[in-house]
Amino acid sequence: MNNLNLRNVISHDMDFKYPVWHPYSSVNKDYFSMRNFVRGEGIYLFDVNNKKYIDASSGLWNIALGYGNERIISAINKQLYDLPFTSLFYYTNPIIIACANKILSFSECDMKKVFFTCSGSESIELAIKTMREYWTIRKRDDKKTIISFNNSYHGTHYGSMGVSGLSRKHIAGYGPLVDDIVFFDPEIEQKDVSKNERDNEELQAIEEYIIKNHDRIAGILIEPILASNGVSIITDRYIDMIQRLCIEYNILITVDEVTVGFYRTGEALYSNSLSIEPDIICMAKGINNGYLPLGAVMFNEKIYSVYNQSDKLLYHGTTQGGNLASCAACIAAIEEYSRLNIGENVKHINSYLMDKLSKNIINHKNVNDIWGKGCLIQIELIREKKNNSQLSIQQIGILKYELLKKGLIVSHAESGLTLLPMLIMNEEQVDELVGILEQVFSSIVF
Repeated sequence: MNNLNLRNVISHDMDFKYPVWHPYSSVNKDYFSMRNFVRGEGIYLFDVNNKKYIDASSGLWNIALGYGNERIISAINKQLYDLPFTSLFYYTNPIIIACANKILSFSECDMKKVFFTCSGSESIELAIKTMREYWTIRKRDDKKTIISFNNSYHGTHYGSMGVSGLSRKHIAGYGPLVDDIVFFDPEIEQKDVSKNERDNEELQAIEEYIIKNHDRIAGILIEPILASNGVSIITDRYIDMIQRLCIEYNILITVDEVTVGFYRTGEALYSNSLSIEPDIICMAKGINNGYLPLGAVMFNEKIYSVYNQSDKLLYHGTTQGGNLASCAACIAAIEEYSRLNIGENVKHINSYLMDKLSKNIINHKNVNDIWGKGCLIQIELIREKKNNSQLSIQQIGILKYELLKKGLIVSHAESGLTLLPMLIMNEEQVDELVGILEQVFSSIVF
């Protein structure tokens, strides 16, 4: 129901209660202003009144191949009829094995094992555990520190929340958190600024810390594109330096591919395009087109061999981790990525969309810059170009709501609006998306 339908229900039933407590919301959330979506087709959502919306947030960044994909739905239904569940604590299944092999094929690094989880948050949780236990097995109990980045986001479990730079100002009441986490500012790509002109304070700070403290550093957690912070892209030279230091000082590297993996940037995994060799890769979201909960963690030969030689128990698991229907969906989704040549489509759509935005949006008074990778685009918003003052989060919210009323769903960050269009989008649909942006930007100026 949208606001009208909810009010009708309440008017006919005075005992009506709204029982849902939504994520990242107070109990006093204005439920009447929420859209009630009941159907999806391709890149579009439809509300209870059959109003159509372009979903340029891809669900929660996870519906990469659109709604109603018949091949994925068929694979889920078949698995539900064959066998809906088996416990990975004690048993195995051909679907699990096939799914793990499909996932391993996505990485260009020497990955050996896949551990199934239910979400990105849980995948990060497992990576934290493993980075620390790895050194305990090697009788280096002193190596416990984990390096993360300011403005990163890794989830809402205790460990994943504790390594999320963006979360720290919101979670003071949850303490004490998982300790011995150190945060740094990464070097971020800047338009029209050459590498030699950049201030290298970010590189010096982390390099000096690692050189001085490497004996107690277990690992570093890299979100190569800080998507929740307005698509902040870490520079190649910063990644190169991290790789060099971690090899030199024997520090584990975990790459968070939860948002950027599975062709969001045009690459099967974004880390494949970087000069980095992760020991651990965390995945979720696009792993099975978001139809069912699923995450996964890949471990390389280094991790595998230490656990193999020690026969140490990896103390982690959840009831639904590796759910059979979820894994069947993953196999079907990976086959769809290949069948639809999604990597090439993402690169084409990025070029076409960026061209349209640069011609039709960039000159708006409140638009300062537009950048991104693949189907992950940031529109930076400011109040006045002459002084570069950002719009308030409330003003960004107004723009986001006006776009919603016109039938376009987008995400946002403190710097502006974030577009995460579905990877199946075509040029005609891009034109439709940009047309709605033009309508709203032409009617609102702050």
